[in-house]
Amino acid sequence: MRHSFFFAWTTCARPQPRQSFRGSKPSIVTQLLRGRGFEVEQRDDGPLDDLSPEYVVWIWGCANWFPRAMRSLVKRPAEARPATVLWHVEPFPLPRDSGQRWPRPTARDLAKIVLRDSLASDVYSNYFTLRRLIARGIPDVLAVTSGERAAFFAERGLDAFVALFGYRKDYGATEDAAACVHSTFRRHKASF
Repeated sequence: MRHSFFFAWTTCARPQPRQSFRGSKPSIVTQLLRGRGFEVEQRDDGPLDDLSPEYVVWIWGCANWFPRAMRSLVKRPAEARPATVLWHVEPFPLPRDSGQRWPRPTARDLAKIVLRDSLASDVYSNYFTLRRLIARGIPDVLAVTSGERAAFFAERGLDAFVALFGYRKDYGATEDAAACVHSTFRRHKASF
């Protein structure tokens, strides 16, 4: 069944090292959405200037992994850019209530931070990159993979939707992730 929705889907997913999307397997997000009957275009990192507000860009993984896509969204006025979902699967610091300090960065983490490596996925790079994006109104919907990560953002006055990483039944999922995000969009539709 094809869905007639008020927007078109574009997913941003990172290919495996030394692999391009030509001939490669679609990301899990692309597979989930297509499996629900949506037409989806999948892209690697790159400008999203050709996407109008009728689109939804679903970024899977980590905002750091898509610096060109993020820059192209940031430079556009909010009313002229597509709605954006970030399903962030990389780590963030634990909430204050955990009683745990932020982890000390390793030498490798520090090198990636200093070099502004797009593969950095330490808690510092993840949080500070996302904080800069949120200050500019991106993403419209933030999904994180645990209640602890949602609590971290709640402590900072930010709303994060919990979308567990077990997105397929063979990964232990009890719900269909595409259906969960679809219902989240229905609840957040007014913000687009």
